[in-house]
Amino acid sequence: MWNKHLSRIPNRDQLSILIGVILLGLATTQFVQLPSRELGTTVLGSALGINISGYWMIITVLVVVACAGTDMLIRAHPRLTDGRLSATFITWILPGLTVLTAGRLLAAAPSWLLWWISLVVTGAIFGAVVTAEYALVDEKQPASSRARLLLNIIAYVLALILYTTIYQTRSRSLITTSATLLLSFLIALDLLWVARASLLKTIWLAGVVALIVAECSWAINYWQANVGTASLLLLLTFYATSGLTAQYLLGKLSRHIFIEFAAVIVVGAGLLVAFRP
Repeated sequence: MWNKHLSRIPNRDQLSILIGVILLGLATTQFVQLPSRELGTTVLGSALGINISGYWMIITVLVVVACAGTDMLIRAHPRLTDGRLSATFITWILPGLTVLTAGRLLAAAPSWLLWWISLVVTGAIFGAVVTAEYALVDEKQPASSRARLLLNIIAYVLALILYTTIYQTRSRSLITTSATLLLSFLIALDLLWVARASLLKTIWLAGVVALIVAECSWAINYWQANVGTASLLLLLTFYATSGLTAQYLLGKLSRHIFIEFAAVIVVGAGLLVAFRP
């Protein structure tokens, strides 16, 4: 009974400390001001500059802390086999992106009340994500299916928020498309790992999914769509490509699955056309 309990929930003390460090770091961003750095180069004959603020330097450090803490908890799982130790980096993805997204949303909070509420919600979601990643190590547990469903929902929500953030910058396509490519690759890698195919095959297929979404992002930049339409179109594209690829890896790809995904895309695209501003 004790071993079963250990395979569902990570060490509570360590998890609490990790959540506390993340929340303390996020709270620090409101009181500590670091200097900004300007990074510039020349690409294809034109200048390309990126301003990195002190705020985002702190968020980057917190993302690294979240990934390292998650790895520490996952490696302590009693059912983790030696063959899967090399792939624990995949469990870093959603915790890291959760902290990154929290940094974006907290920076845009319109009032202190909403800021504090968002901080508390961030702690709850981050703890849930890490706990779900821990539960998935032992796929024979009944809770693993619920954990995967939770992580899938969070993954798509994070993708939508971060696609919106990227498109809102209105930066050059070279920057936004590259960011979309990286983001799509990371989330697709997490979603496709559910099939437990070989690591190399999973990475390769996640790269294909990311490339398709990035190409759509490049085209949307020329279309000059509004932020809501662009981000939802990217999410639909990502949902379809990653979902079909996951079904292929699971050996469940069929005409019925194709029809389901096609129906979602048609309905989603129809709603965008009907209700876009």
